[in-house]
Amino acid sequence: MSALLTYAKNEHGQLVHVDSVLKGSACKCTCPNCNKPLDAKNGGSIREHHFAHSHGNICEGAYETTLHLLAKEVLLSTGKLMLPISEDRDMPSGLVVLHDLKKEEWDTQYGFKPDVEGFMDNGERIMIEFFVSHKIPKKKRDVIIENNLKCVEIDLNYVELDNNKIQDFLVNDNDCRKWVTKLEEKKKGDGEGGIYYKRNEWQLKAIEELKKRFEENKLTIGFWYGDFNLQEKGYDVCEANSSIYRGFKSDLILFRSLKEDKGHIAISVRGRRRNEGHKTPKNLRVIDIIVRDNLSYDNFMNESVLRHDNMRVIFEGFNEKPKENTYGQYKTDETIEDDDSWQYHQPNRGYNDHSSDNRINSYNTWDDDWERFNKIFNNL
Repeated sequence: MSALLTYAKNEHGQLVHVDSVLKGSACKCTCPNCNKPLDAKNGGSIREHHFAHSHGNICEGAYETTLHLLAKEVLLSTGKLMLPISEDRDMPSGLVVLHDLKKEEWDTQYGFKPDVEGFMDNGERIMIEFFVSHKIPKKKRDVIIENNLKCVEIDLNYVELDNNKIQDFLVNDNDCRKWVTKLEEKKKGDGEGGIYYKRNEWQLKAIEELKKRFEENKLTIGFWYGDFNLQEKGYDVCEANSSIYRGFKSDLILFRSLKEDKGHIAISVRGRRRNEGHKTPKNLRVIDIIVRDNLSYDNFMNESVLRHDNMRVIFEGFNEKPKENTYGQYKTDETIEDDDSWQYHQPNRGYNDHSSDNRINSYNTWDDDWERFNKIFNNL
């Protein structure tokens, strides 16, 4: 996944892919968000092909708007949708065929226009709402609930701006979507406490320093026995405040622009762990640096990145293949923590439990720990 704009509107107002148009300004394409002219950057072999605003114009909403438009186009052309399971199991679920689909038509009876609407095989009307930043507003939601309208809200934050991948997401996945019902009162998260619940000055400086180190080819991932340089693994792009994986909070996104497998890594400097049950996008690797109360900015910067007594580092999503545990049940992922000793998170194991959230101490030797760490980064 990348945050590059790979779709635009042609002179007829249709969404087109960058590889289907002429190079440069000859493409005669415009931005779906601001309607200003775009140039097609599709002649090179180094960077991923994309559209760019002519004359260096900046349009922050271009990617989000285009993703929203493309999702509606794909649903109209596919005519199928995987419905979520409702909490009360009183709504349809599973893959359904949709008929008489139309988009953004004003409903005079209810006073709003859904993104897409149509009918299921049983003749029931269904509405589909997509969102990236803004969920259904309260007034619109209240009308849907009060009139018992069937409406599914779909979160596009975890899908790429790609026709085929959006289609796969809509048809073969029931994640990131919910039936529109009355909102529950938000509960306070139960993430592990740290000293800094809000960003302080040195944390923000640390993020800038990490990005600077990457640009200078000096960003290393450290363990007690050695270091790994991510640039040597082909990582050539580091973005702060990236629009990639917008639904997942991170400080930096690293990826390999020259490879088909971008291998996205999200790095964050945090004062506490993420809440239990947080959602992580598929295929995203995560490195969370959890700082301790006595870790200063100078100590953080003087150490090899991610190696210090006063920080806990959590690696998530680095195991790409299912791993069989001692009970013969396959796990799709393993969250590894580099603390005073290596730890790994295995839910539902009742023995040797040293904490309330089942983080279990590893009894491997240091050589075994190094072998595990070495294997993770050699497989990138």
